[in-house]
Amino acid sequence: MATGQEAIDLLRSIDTTLKALLTLMRANAPKEAAPDSDLDAPYGDPTIRAKDPRDWTQESMLGRAFSQCPPEYLDLLAKRYDFFADRAEAEGTLASNGKPVAPYNRRDARLARGWSRRLRAGWTPRDNGTAQMPHVDEVFGQRSASAFPSDDEDPIPFAFFVGLLLHGAVIFRLVSSVLS
Repeated sequence: MATGQEAIDLLRSIDTTLKALLTLMRANAPKEAAPDSDLDAPYGDPTIRAKDPRDWTQESMLGRAFSQCPPEYLDLLAKRYDFFADRAEAEGTLASNGKPVAPYNRRDARLARGWSRRLRAGWTPRDNGTAQMPHVDEVFGQRSASAFPSDDEDPIPFAFFVGLLLHGAVIFRLVSSVLS
């Protein structure tokens, strides 16, 4: 019959072995990519907030969304997120909210792999109708750098205000008819 200390030592040994096996399995298992439903979710296209991976030698992607990056960059990014997740898990790093950091890094790695896969398959952003809309300078002419007239330029045409007033009158009429 084992003493209490021997049982605790045996449990610690089992725990260490299981952690080593889990690390080995993760290293050899194919990495999971996020499904399209995750990529299309509200937080499925995060912005790059950290410096580029050290092996990336082309233009910086800092500030771009995952969907705007080349697949090769996203592959490097996924490897980096996996590395940080493994390190955070080994060190027991916690976020400011007290939760472990590793799951967040693993999620970002899956998203990077998902976007890489999607972009390699030929995905292009959907046009929501804004691509054909004219730019403000095309509508009002290039008056100034800010697209608004300065004090020394022509004032805003009177017809502009008439159009606003007419539009407001129509909306007021609709709202008043609904309320009465």
